[in-house]
Amino acid sequence: MDSTEDNKTSESGAITGLTSEKASELLKQYGYNTIKEKKINPALKFLSSFWGPIPWMLETAVILEITAGVYQKNPGKFLESAIIFGLLLFNNVVAFFQERKAQSALELLKRKLAVKASALRDGSWVLLDAAMLVPGDVIHLKIGDFVPADVNLIGGHVQLDQSALTGESLPVEAGTGKTAYSGSVVKKGEATGTVAATGENSYFGKTAELVNIVKTKSNLSKLIFSIVKYLIIIDLVLAAFFIIYSSAEALFPIIDSITFILVILIAAVPVALPATYTLSTALGAIELAKKGVLTARLSAIEESAAMTVLCSDKTGTLTENNLALEDIVPVEDYAKEELLKYAVMASEELEADALDSAIFKAAKSMNVKPEGILNSFVPFDPGRKRTQAIYNTGGETLKIYKGQPKIIWGICMNGGQAPADFKYENIEKDLELKGRRVLAVAREKSGMVDFIGFLGFIDPERKDSRLLIDELKEIGVRVIMLTGDTPSTAVIIAKRLNIGERVCDRNTLLTMSNDKNEGRELANYDVFAGIYPEDKYHIAKALQDNGYVVGMTGDGVNDSPALKQAEVGIAVSGSTDVAKAAASIVLTNPGLLDIVSAVKTSREIFQRMATWILNKIAKTVEISFFTILGVIFTGSFIITPKLVILLIFTNDFVTMSISTDNVKYSKKPNRWNVKNMIMGSVPMGAFELLFSFGALFYLELIRYPIGQIRTIVFLIMVFTGQGVLYLVRTGGRFYKTPPSKYMLLATIGDLAVVSLMAVFGILMARISPAVIALLFGLSAVYLFFIDAAKIRIFKAYDVRL
Repeated sequence: MDSTEDNKTSESGAITGLTSEKASELLKQYGYNTIKEKKINPALKFLSSFWGPIPWMLETAVILEITAGVYQKNPGKFLESAIIFGLLLFNNVVAFFQERKAQSALELLKRKLAVKASALRDGSWVLLDAAMLVPGDVIHLKIGDFVPADVNLIGGHVQLDQSALTGESLPVEAGTGKTAYSGSVVKKGEATGTVAATGENSYFGKTAELVNIVKTKSNLSKLIFSIVKYLIIIDLVLAAFFIIYSSAEALFPIIDSITFILVILIAAVPVALPATYTLSTALGAIELAKKGVLTARLSAIEESAAMTVLCSDKTGTLTENNLALEDIVPVEDYAKEELLKYAVMASEELEADALDSAIFKAAKSMNVKPEGILNSFVPFDPGRKRTQAIYNTGGETLKIYKGQPKIIWGICMNGGQAPADFKYENIEKDLELKGRRVLAVAREKSGMVDFIGFLGFIDPERKDSRLLIDELKEIGVRVIMLTGDTPSTAVIIAKRLNIGERVCDRNTLLTMSNDKNEGRELANYDVFAGIYPEDKYHIAKALQDNGYVVGMTGDGVNDSPALKQAEVGIAVSGSTDVAKAAASIVLTNPGLLDIVSAVKTSREIFQRMATWILNKIAKTVEISFFTILGVIFTGSFIITPKLVILLIFTNDFVTMSISTDNVKYSKKPNRWNVKNMIMGSVPMGAFELLFSFGALFYLELIRYPIGQIRTIVFLIMVFTGQGVLYLVRTGGRFYKTPPSKYMLLATIGDLAVVSLMAVFGILMARISPAVIALLFGLSAVYLFFIDAAKIRIFKAYDVRL
């Protein structure tokens, strides 16, 4: 269709865009401006959960049990194989639904991070979800925008990055009559155009979706699997010893021994970790979304807990970005009104930034208007640090420049760089010492460029900025201020916000670029002044190379490399589409106060996952040593494979309730320390081991039946496993920090179910309620005394930060 045929035109000839009614009709005809995602069939997704290393191990155990049942003509083996398969099935069902729950949370975040487009509807510019665009819509594109559909340009000029579409790294110039394709990025300039094709009908068929929520491999996963690797090595050594010993003594058929060892190895594998981690981070993401913090990568939640340095923009982040033109200082014989008139002429009203808005507001109050006819306008670019406008005034061509004072002075000096003897530097310094953001204006006429004067803007600090910085300092996160302002202006703001007064200008930054100790030197500064957006990447990289976990704020297209480089890239409120896509966290409220909530929430999640890891290591130590050494001590299996699998379920999957636990965030950044985690958890496992062996020795001494011994061993492992879970969740006395009601209910339900199974002899030999009560009481008393030792151990190895 002709993309302009449904556009109305006003009496003046201006295009007024589609009407709402016509847009609705076209939406029904063409559908939403999205690409339908290829979704995996839920049934196939569920079946895939039976394919992988952990399922293979369980499935092998099932096959071995069936084989043993056939070979030994033992019907009990068939029952055990059915139980193991049933628990595998239950595991997959739980994981499947938890993952669906987490995926629903991520889908919600994706909708909140959708691309917006500035469209002309019913004669007015409105901000729409890009998914609502239809062919014929008139939209405006500016620097930092994703092109949301195929657009035929009808005015303006843009430079497009189409590398994501064509693989070509060089930008493409596009003006009136050209097409900007969906998925490309506006690197420079502005333009208006009509939508030619949307969704799957667009040339490249790219989706208008801004952010694909990324589930990257977390440091937690790497940590737990590195620990498990060593635990499995220990298990294999014990298993080899067990095989040699049992074969030499002819204790069991080889197939029973292999099945038993396989199940013990499974017990060392963190079966529930992926589901627990995904659920914890997804719940955290939902909680943060309610506070105005959207997470584009789940790993960002974990990284936020470890963040040690936050590099923050000044304008619009620490300040209100509600600038007012406070000082109009002309030079030579120019009047204030004349300076303001030229400033207006070098500003843009359609897509006015905070500086231009302040200029227009001041001009309106002073009744100052531009003159002549605008021929062309080059908007502000962070690289050039200026705007440029060309006017026709009475047959003469007039060029107006507005930007950083030294850049404008350089233009006045035949277009070169500003010389050392900036004629009006004293005026600029006076304004900076008052904390003003300073711009200069120049006019070129008949080949002569005249410096007109200065504009001094005041941008008040946000009321919550001082509170933000103080709160971040209290939780161990240092704030470094980044700004394009001069050092004189920047240090005044930094002092008022309690950031500090050690300032590094861009020249100093560049001289340090080849220094091996650059990152350490950069960390000595509180403020980086006069920097360009591309310098942010350099600062982040240097700090990271020296061991800092870096948070970086940004809002523009040139900030995207730094936002991607930082562990915690933060796109602030009002950011461009490109900045949001590069960031791992997107703020929807002005300022940075919400990032404090993000850090605290992240550290709470860290504490929950630390509880899971500590408990898992302790239980693996107990199960591995007790079951294998117990066989050697008694000459028989002290626990059967089916009970080990049941134990895995009662320990691992019930502890998924940790994702809801009440925890306190730490006062300093959290980082995973393998040595400390092991040194803190192994003693807990050793204490459990002593208690279990003590009970086993006593039962052997009184010649208790082996069937009841297995039931008692199983119950001891369940009781102590749940008990240690409550011990390791805090560094102090366990009873002083109450758990969440869901966690408490899960534990009560777990203990009640296994106790009833023991009473009624389900899957195990029957024992009396009195014996169960005695076991529970002894376990509770023993764990109470262990708690005192835990406090000293955790303090010695700094386990609970």
